[in-house]
Amino acid sequence: MKILLGPVVALALAASALQPFPVAAWESDKGAEATYTFLPLSDLKDDDGKVWMHSVRAFATAPIPVADSVFLALRAAYQGLFVAYEDIVFSYPDGKGGVFTEADLPDKLHALDAALGVGAALSDELSVYGEFQPGIHSDFEDVTSQDVYYQGGLMASWKFSEELTGIVGVYYGDDFGEPEVFPLLGVEWQIDDDWALDLFLPEYGVFGYRAAEWLTVGLRGRLEGHQFRLSEMTPWENTVARYEQVLAGPFLDLHFSRHVSLRLEGGIATGRTFEFRDADSSAKLYNGDLEDGGYLSVSLAGYF
Repeated sequence: MKILLGPVVALALAASALQPFPVAAWESDKGAEATYTFLPLSDLKDDDGKVWMHSVRAFATAPIPVADSVFLALRAAYQGLFVAYEDIVFSYPDGKGGVFTEADLPDKLHALDAALGVGAALSDELSVYGEFQPGIHSDFEDVTSQDVYYQGGLMASWKFSEELTGIVGVYYGDDFGEPEVFPLLGVEWQIDDDWALDLFLPEYGVFGYRAAEWLTVGLRGRLEGHQFRLSEMTPWENTVARYEQVLAGPFLDLHFSRHVSLRLEGGIATGRTFEFRDADSSAKLYNGDLEDGGYLSVSLAGYF
């Protein structure tokens, strides 16, 4: 899944000429991040079989000032989803005289996105941001123009005080496993010197406590999802993999400096779907709803 906080990075940058960095290390302050997430073997809810997956995600944003309080933002993002299957039983005609079975399912899926955004601070309180984001989401076996997804959004932020900023907007993307339009609502609230609330819904929510200059602990929830297009005739002409889940649990941030931190995180993975279907109909290879499970994640982030 692409990272929605990428647009927020540029929005924060557009306003940064008018406001100091907050005491908290906001998610939107991240200029680059690499994350590894592991999810153990999980049972399908309604069919026989298990799915195991782990993922690698990375993004980097380059702000380019073009005028007073106006920025361009160039961003590249990648997610690799690596999957293994066990005892999923089905067979489906592959359109070539044979049948499509578990052995034919892809074990690697990729999302490679590029984005161009424009942000501007219109006043001491108001900032706006817009972004266009094309990307290739597929198994990379037979890449064509049909593998390209077009996404983007518009947002605005209002600085109510030095401690509180609100964000509203609208976004078109595949975060829920298929492309659709959904609203955005966010807040960055420095509650006091130690406690902070960082929300950008539906992408993430973070409630943190700065226990020491080098340590933050707290709770984090986040939505992950993508739609990947597979090679033609596997088994349908327009076969897609739909992936969606919510990860929530405690985290620990180790701040090596103002600009670099390491996050360790673990908890529950819920609301999970991983399935293969025909994008032109309601046909599926199997019911891809997964049982809840645990996850572990580690990430390294660089801050502006």
